[in-house]
Amino acid sequence: TSQEMVRLRLCLEKITRNDETIAQSIPLRWMALLDEMNQKRASEDRNYIQLGVVRKMALGVGIPQHNEQDQALSLFHARGMIVHLTATETLKSMIIINPQWLINAFGKIIRDRSLHRLDAGEFQHVGLDNDLILAFQKGVASRDLLDYLWSDEPVEFLIDLMKRTMLLSDWGYSNEPSYLIPSLLESGFD
Repeated sequence: TSQEMVRLRLCLEKITRNDETIAQSIPLRWMALLDEMNQKRASEDRNYIQLGVVRKMALGVGIPQHNEQDQALSLFHARGMIVHLTATETLKSMIIINPQWLINAFGKIIRDRSLHRLDAGEFQHVGLDNDLILAFQKGVASRDLLDYLWSDEPVEFLIDLMKRTMLLSDWGYSNEPSYLIPSLLESGFD
């Protein structure tokens, strides 16, 4: 209802006003770095940028020290402007400048089959029909299936991110690399 929306808005405003980081001064060179990253996203239709490229951009806008670059990236991440995780070298090496891309990538495998159907014929044509069945019946996705679903995407990064966020885990009961994706498991017991 509209009354609930007003209460929600007032609550969000109160939280925002009490957040000390909102009033934090941000150096203009940090904003110039964010502008450079957004420009790259717009001009090259990019979803992510390698850390090395961002470091060069930072040098170009007057941020030579890695420590200050990392502080800027951390703030941008905390504010939801980018996604930059640092738990592993694989995750640290990439800055996501289009967070919707992650949702789209995850949605290629984590999906409700009754709402978002995949073309079984396509997977049969490329020899992944059994992999598709295994994924959606047992919740175990082969590396080959992930490679196919995420073609032209950084598969290692996506797997590492899904591991770190507990969306998948290694499945060691197969000769081929495979992963358990709990959200694909059917509810109930066989």
